[in-house]
Amino acid sequence: MVATEQAPNLMDKNGEGAAPDPALLLSQAWVEAHVRTLALCLKQQQLETQLAISVGFPAADVALPDGSQRKASSLEDLEEALGRATSVEI
Repeated sequence: MVATEQAPNLMDKNGEGAAPDPALLLSQAWVEAHVRTLALCLKQQQLETQLAISVGFPAADVALPDGSQRKASSLEDLEEALGRATSVEI
């Protein structure tokens, strides 16, 4: 049921159709949005898993001053490998 529709079979004490409680309609809309959000979250997690399996995680080989190499997959890894702060200001 779409949250903005009147709920079926709501009758007031005279047997007339009663308007649904606005809070109930808002609650139903929230539940529908929450269900959709959970479904989209699950889909994103599945896509991220497929991406990680197919291409792996990004990493780079960093040439160090002593001639050795080290893998870096984050800014923190790069800072640690080079022994200095390479912070990016936003």
